[in-house]
Amino acid sequence: MAELLLDKVLVTTDLSVESEAAIEAVKPLCEQFSANITLLHVTEFAPESYEGLVSGDRQREHAYRLAVKRLLLEQLEAMRRRHFDDRWKARVALIDGRPVWKAICSYAAQHGYQLIVIATHGRHGVRRALLGSVAEQVSRNAHCPVMTARPSDAPSPTEA
Repeated sequence: MAELLLDKVLVTTDLSVESEAAIEAVKPLCEQFSANITLLHVTEFAPESYEGLVSGDRQREHAYRLAVKRLLLEQLEAMRRRHFDDRWKARVALIDGRPVWKAICSYAAQHGYQLIVIATHGRHGVRRALLGSVAEQVSRNAHCPVMTARPSDAPSPTEA
């Protein structure tokens, strides 16, 4: 029987409470294997938003995006510090990508992650149909196993 190797774990986050729960859910596994952990957030800045802008508007748009990315990195770092002290091999990453699920899958494959952890928001019915499910698309398309973490107060599929 092959030995399980879990060296690199990618924990996706939208900076929500559900994401924080996913981090806590995977920590025992990461600790058992002394895994390197990356907290990943994906932004969806669309390149097409630059089209038709005069140069002054492009500069403002660029400055705005940089400010948003700095803020997001600060939030990611704060999340990392809340959940991982210096004993952990944890880092953060911020990338652009559309759709988000594809960016997550590509990043994980390109960087050789052996597990992706993603929170679900517990949406069902019309809300899920309208909003889609990043977790479902990642689970269907990732090159490696995906662990989904459901919020503790979400109804189970049999309750919905």
